[in-house]
Amino acid sequence: MPEAVPPATAATPADAEAAQVLEQYRLLSGRAAPPAPAPLDAALAQRMAAAPWPFASGDGRHAGPVLAGLGFALERSRVRRGHRVLEAGASGGPLSFLMAKLGCAVTLQTDDPTEAEALRRQANEGGLPVQVAGGPLGAVSGRFDMVLSHGSLRRRLDHRGFLAHVRDVLLAPGGRLLLVGEPLAEDRPSAWGLDTAPEAADAMRRDGALALSFRPSYLLHTLAELGFDADLSSCPYSPYGNTFVAGRRRDARPATPMHPPAP
Repeated sequence: MPEAVPPATAATPADAEAAQVLEQYRLLSGRAAPPAPAPLDAALAQRMAAAPWPFASGDGRHAGPVLAGLGFALERSRVRRGHRVLEAGASGGPLSFLMAKLGCAVTLQTDDPTEAEALRRQANEGGLPVQVAGGPLGAVSGRFDMVLSHGSLRRRLDHRGFLAHVRDVLLAPGGRLLLVGEPLAEDRPSAWGLDTAPEAADAMRRDGALALSFRPSYLLHTLAELGFDADLSSCPYSPYGNTFVAGRRRDARPATPMHPPAP
């Protein structure tokens, strides 16, 4: 799940934007900051171990749009057998498991030990080439042909820091970043901020779970600023399939690694 990066030595416009969003979060949720994510519900974890998401939802009204979006995103990913894939902040891993079935070497990263165990059981029972990294993203080593964020950017207040870490530390030469299923709204009042959808606002009030949404143009601009060449493919079947594909430009800035928390 999302984590902090080393603080910048000077304030930036992005810092001011994040501070403003955090203040809006405080007013909405009544909390000083987003809490540590709650462990995955045990009953849901058991269902996930037996069947991948979205089948674990047990609801065709949810599973149908998700499956339509997954197929679209998989086609846009251009992933192939043998590619090394990392999903950062795994949320059930449905797209990553499909990539594993294509013959990719997949690593799923999650901070949630309950989710990590469910994902391991699912991979083992399916005989899939999937490794599960239970712990912070900063502790993941190695370079990957693809780094996938499947709906996890919406939980990252410092999403720019996350994108820079992917660019500098995780992507192999010629590798690609895939952002899938993020809440997008070009007509939202600011470039990015709290997700104003009723279910997202209710969850922030109830559980404190941070939920962001973005203007697509903002994410494309941010990726360009951070040294990526990126494009967006809008899924005609389901918003779950909206897919950004980004590759690192040669003139991107030098490494600024995301360090794991001190013990």
